[in-house]
Amino acid sequence: MRSFSLAVPVVAALFLHAAAYSQPVLITAAKTVGPTDTTITPTGGGAAVPLATAQITVQGSAVLTMNGRHSIESLSLEGTSALTHDANFSHDYSGSGTDIVFGLDLTVAGNMTVLASARVDANGRGYPIAQGPGAGTSGNPTLTTGAGGGHGGRGANSTSGNPGGAAYGSITEPVMFGSGGGTHSGGGSGGAGGGRVRLNVGGTMNLAGTVRANGNNTGSSNGGSGAGGSIWINAGSLMGAGAIEANGGTTTTNGGGGRIALYA
Repeated sequence: MRSFSLAVPVVAALFLHAAAYSQPVLITAAKTVGPTDTTITPTGGGAAVPLATAQITVQGSAVLTMNGRHSIESLSLEGTSALTHDANFSHDYSGSGTDIVFGLDLTVAGNMTVLASARVDANGRGYPIAQGPGAGTSGNPTLTTGAGGGHGGRGANSTSGNPGGAAYGSITEPVMFGSGGGTHSGGGSGGAGGGRVRLNVGGTMNLAGTVRANGNNTGSSNGGSGAGGSIWINAGSLMGAGAIEANGGTTTTNGGGGRIALYA
């Protein structure tokens, strides 16, 4: 009996400690978290909440933009809401080029839920048109049409023979953007590459919606489409009937596929 009575206050104290430091944050309108931000403020106002203890719920059609590397307590994307990063975003945390983070790199200590109509969306948010390590060749006076951008695979050659962009990046730890497709010599645009999403979920990732980093289709009939980007997910467990996509654009001249790595 003595042992039991001594244990009860310890359990209660631990419970109260957890409740005091995990704080719900409701987002119902567009919100951007910068690469060095450490807090987030609910849409309705009030005190800023440390990201590390924030239990974030995004509702309605709100878009939460998180650029760079961040850690939060939990995340729920509901309605038609989205989590994304700014197009072609990167940040050098070291200041010396040794710790560059592309796109979104998010650690969720607990659980993450993406409901059926919600999404983590990095479509077309990688390298811009005709840019990147695997940029599709742009048209010139002789070879007029643009080629597809490359990443996980080569981009397609253009209809006039311009070579598609080269493949690059890691199979096991994908961290790069997809490259943009080439442009037409007469000014027709290509498509941007897919962005980069890394999710490190300590608990369960319940995916009923979509995680995507597709390349954009070309903006003209003679430009090259963008390559798919990168998706890298580590989760304690992964469940749900949702979709994970890193496809190349498919209009006119296809972009190469992206890279997806899943660990659960």
